[in-house]
Amino acid sequence: MFADNYENPYKYDVSRQKPIYDHAYNSFKNTILPSNYIRRQLTRLRQHFATKPYIGIHIRHGDRYPTNQKWRGDYVPMSEFTKATKETWYTLRTADPSHYTDVKPTVYIASDSYAALEDYKSLAGATVESIGALQTSGDHTWRYMASPHGYVQRVFNGRKTRQDERIRWTQGVILDFAMMSGAWLADGERAPGASICTASSNICKMAAVALGWERAFDQKRWVDADWQGIVYPPWEAFEYH
Repeated sequence: MFADNYENPYKYDVSRQKPIYDHAYNSFKNTILPSNYIRRQLTRLRQHFATKPYIGIHIRHGDRYPTNQKWRGDYVPMSEFTKATKETWYTLRTADPSHYTDVKPTVYIASDSYAALEDYKSLAGATVESIGALQTSGDHTWRYMASPHGYVQRVFNGRKTRQDERIRWTQGVILDFAMMSGAWLADGERAPGASICTASSNICKMAAVALGWERAFDQKRWVDADWQGIVYPPWEAFEYH
């Protein structure tokens, strides 16, 4: 198996994945790069939303369910995301109070589901300072790129989905991924203090790479709302079926 050839056999836990992780990290730095158009939109998006320390959150619904059977085949409850937000912000403020000065967190929500975004907003209420998202932005271009419903692969590939829809929704998820993970930062741009997501999502797996090894794992800034640190290794590069 490919993974067996590239894992570090002398390490245990997530450290076994370090050689694979390093390859992925270098790819994001040097090969997998946004187009000029996406780069311009990302610069605008960060200038608008990332003006102060924030947490990036990815909520995946559609056809992707968590792997933890604790949730009985349903999505991770939104209360787990709001709880993780509160706990993560407390950790960030404790570690660096001079940087994370706001009592309540600012969050950016990347989600394929408008309903999930609204659920989070409703449940979080006054416990967060502000919430940014493509779906609710004042910019028509960004709202147009946002996923209108939970992502289902067969629907995305189906005949009823137009090519222009596939293009703009893909552009939207690239912007969302960059905002919730800190991928492709230009000089002076702000990365999220942490990323909260569910590890069954490929966006979540890639977010750990974008954060960098030290921040993601040594400082535990990559937060899995599904398994919540009870499964080892907490991150794997590949899906196994």
